[in-house]
This record gives sequence, C-alpha cells and structure tokens, in this order.
Amino acid sequence: AAAGTSLCLLYASPLWRLGDAPGELPPLDVRQEVALLMEAIGNTIPVRVELVMVSTLTRLLTIATSEHPLVLHFSLHCGDSGQHLFFEDDCGGAHAFSLDDLRCLLSATECAERLGIVFLHACCSDLAGQEFILAGARHVICCRGAVFDATARCFTRAFYHAFYVGRKTISQAFDIAKCEIRTVPQIGLRAEAEKYILLPPGRQAHDVTYQDLMCSAPPTHGVAMSPFEECCSRLPGRVEDFCGRARDLWLMMQHIASSRRCIAVWGDAGIGKSALLAEVARFAGAPGRRLESKVAHVCLSAEDIERDLAEGSTTSGGADESPSVARLPMPAILRSLERAVGRACTDANCESSMLDDLEEASVFSTGTDARLMRVRIVQGLQRLEANGAKALLILDQIDDLLVAPLATEELRKVLMEVLLRTERVVLVLGARQAPFQALGAHKVVAFQMQPLNSTDAARLFLWRVHRPLVVADLSEIVGEAARGLPLIMNVQNRNLVLNQIANHPYLEQCAGSPGWIRAAADRVLPGGGSLWDLYHEQHPQAVAETTLRSPES
Repeated sequence: AAAGTSLCLLYASPLWRLGDAPGELPPLDVRQEVALLMEAIGNTIPVRVELVMVSTLTRLLTIATSEHPLVLHFSLHCGDSGQHLFFEDDCGGAHAFSLDDLRCLLSATECAERLGIVFLHACCSDLAGQEFILAGARHVICCRGAVFDATARCFTRAFYHAFYVGRKTISQAFDIAKCEIRTVPQIGLRAEAEKYILLPPGRQAHDVTYQDLMCSAPPTHGVAMSPFEECCSRLPGRVEDFCGRARDLWLMMQHIASSRRCIAVWGDAGIGKSALLAEVARFAGAPGRRLESKVAHVCLSAEDIERDLAEGSTTSGGADESPSVARLPMPAILRSLERAVGRACTDANCESSMLDDLEEASVFSTGTDARLMRVRIVQGLQRLEANGAKALLILDQIDDLLVAPLATEELRKVLMEVLLRTERVVLVLGARQAPFQALGAHKVVAFQMQPLNSTDAARLFLWRVHRPLVVADLSEIVGEAARGLPLIMNVQNRNLVLNQIANHPYLEQCAGSPGWIRAAADRVLPGGGSLWDLYHEQHPQAVAETTLRSPES
C-alpha cells in the first residue's frame, strides 16, 4: 500500500539517554499499542509499523501524495517539557530531536498539504503539535502535560474506532474518546480527558470523515497479524521483571553495530546472561529495526548437550573418515541451530520443508547428517545477510559443551565455518566464562555482566516478593502493635524506601545477582516471617552477636 493509504505507527523506545542527565528511559509497550490499533480499526485500513528515525520521517514526508494524506501515529517520549522528541539512533540510543529540528524538516519537505491526521501519542506533546499546525497539518491530536497509560489506551482505542469503523468526523471521534475517559470507573482518571487537545481550535475545521480525508477509500484487507506478533513468534519470550539492564542492552547494540563479528557475554551463574541475550534478540529483531527478521536465537538445552556428548563418546568418525580421528558430530545441537535459523529466514515454508526432508533421510550416518546440517545453517545465514544486511546469531548456555575438549573444538569449528562463509553475520555467545579469545582471525569481544546496582536490586526484589512488605520488614525494633503496618511507598519517599530495602542485610547478601534476588524473594510468603526473621534463619550467628551487644545481656 502507498504511504497515504495506511495508518503509519511511528515508534521510538530508546534504551539510554546521554547528555547532561544520562540514564534509562522507560520502555514503551509498543506491541500492545499496535494490537490496540489493529483491534480498534478492524480491517478498514492497513497498519504500518516503522521506527522513528530522522531518515524514516523524512522518507515518509517526501513520498506522500496529496491524494492520500499521511495519517501518522507517533508513539514516543518527549523530553525537557516538550522541547525535544526522543527518536532512536542506530544503536537504540536516544536521539533528542528538537522543535527547531522538527520545524526545519517540515519546512524542507514542504509537506503541509500532504499531512492528514497527526496523533502525537506522548506526554507534553502540545508544543510539537503546534509545529505541525504551523507547517500546514490539518488535524493534530496531542497531549498537554503527562497522561496515564490507562487513559492513553482508552482514548486511542475509542478515537480510532469511532473515526474508522464508526465513520464519525474527526471532531465527533475526538469528543467520543474524551467522553469515554470522563466516564471510566476510576474517578481519579476522569480529569485526564482535558489533557487531550485537537488542533487547530474550532470544531468546524475538523468536520471531516475518513472518506473525506482519504478522497477514495483504499480496498480493505483480511485481518492481518500484528508485525510484532509475527516477529515475536520467531524470537524468545519476554523476560518477566527485566530491569536494570538498559545500559547493557545499549552497549550490546553498539557492539553488534560495530565492525566486530564475535561477542561473548559472560558472568557468574544467575547474573542475568540469558535474560540479557533474550532481550537483545527481542530489541534488535523488533519491527522497523535494522535486524528485523534477521535474528536467530538458540538457548542450548542440557538434554541436547548430554545426548550429543554421550553419542560422541561412542563415535569415532563417519564411514569415510579414519577411525583414529575422534569427531563429535553434535546432531541435536546442530538441529536446534538449523531450526532457529530457519525460523528467522523469510522463506519459512521452504525452510520447514527442507528440514522435514532432512529428518526423513534416515539413510544418512550421524556424521553425514551433521555435515548436511552445517551446510544448511550456513546457507540460511547467507540468506539472512543478503542485500548487504547484517544478521545476528545468538547461542546461549554453551557451558556444558565447554567442559569437554572435543566438544569445545567442534563448536569452534562450527563457529569458524559460519564466520568464514558469511560476511555480515554477528555471533553472540553466552557462558559463565569467556569461551574463546579469537575465532580464526576474528577477535571475540568479552562482555562481562556486572551485578545490579542497589536501587535496581531493590526494585526487582519488590516485584518478586509474594506479599506486600510491612514496617517490620525494615525495622527490627518496631513494636508488636506496628508489626503489621503496611510499608507505604509514594513519589515523595520512593528513593528513601528503595535505599532502605537495598541496605537490608537480607538483600545485601544477594550481592546484586538477579538469580539470588529472585530466590530470596520467593521466600517472602504470606503468613511467613519478616525479612529480619528470614535473615536470622540463614545467619543464626548474627542473632547471637546482637544478643551479646545488647545492654540487657
């Protein structure tokens, strides 16, 4: 479909912000927003999803036609009270796009007559909305101040459903959406309706229906799958309660975008290597990003490794090899690799049929089967990197392979073959120790995982406990009457409470390890003891030392 015959959702959810106030930006649930939009508009018009970069916006504004004005839905963050829009750069970092930058781009593209509806779905977006109006946009929806996620979802769903499915005018759809917020069950959210603004002011300017705006409606299509659903079906699942790793994600994206082709993510057990690699795959392979549909993620199972090692102990090569040459074909591991690469390939049906043919070919020996799978893995990766694109192959939990020298050498050969026969495939390995310093001529960049900082450790702990914390959890000397008082955390005391939790000995003993923090939180149960009780159960000597220091002893 042409750019103007679809609703373009332009999103940016950068990982890290540099500058005077560096830090993490809250992630946006773009997947949910795409699903909400597609549900609201039905099959009336296609939804296109693209990443907000300067080049993307410039391209869309340049190629738009007057016959089908652009319908742009922006999902992003604004900064500095609306003075900047946060786009993304090539590595997932925040690109602060100022109002002057926006004004310059709109002027250079001369897109005034080609802009239809512009929906700036971001807090404090009214200043950017004014810039679109000054450039000639006919209908702009924006927000004055911060809005809650719940009201944002409510307004978006109601507006697009009324406009596209209900065939209401823009002004009617806008009023319907505001009315829905004013009548939500949560009374505290009803005032949020007044934060939504339709520009320019005046109802008559917006008495335009969907058919009037588009001149002639494009043909409808069957219900399509969300691009996020399609991408995520090939990628690992979302890591629940993932926090404190935004900078690590951003640094990993920088390594992947560099000229290096091998990265080893390493660290102690439970430090969060697998969680980070899963989120790297999901972030890099999301719709609109450069590695969309070009990410293969494999988390090796202990069963496959055990099976291959057991089979290797009784195998001394194929029929055409000398019995004295010990080989480890690793068919189970190679099959997992092949399937992951096949899922990532665009021609999924072809990959599936070829895999079925291979599995049915029982006449092959184990060694021949393994060699064929290695060839097919390389061919799949070559297809992924076609047309000059990069591809990403993530191989996680390889530790059990590294304990056997024969398995380590066979893995090295497989990885070196991938690097030798491809040009732009980037390998990322996950293990407790950096497995290789080099693979042939390629340096392996060692990326060591560090413990979570104290604040992120406290956040994770709060998310994972199985009951609300009470005052007695933090204060060991609280009276019996106050033991059940709930621990209240709000905007004013949030940092203080998180600091108290982070400095509690029960959490300090976890040393910032996400695995240990989750295990500690799993012991905080309804009806169980306080954090101090749990700590003393693990460290009875601490009770004795406290008793000796007590004035009453």
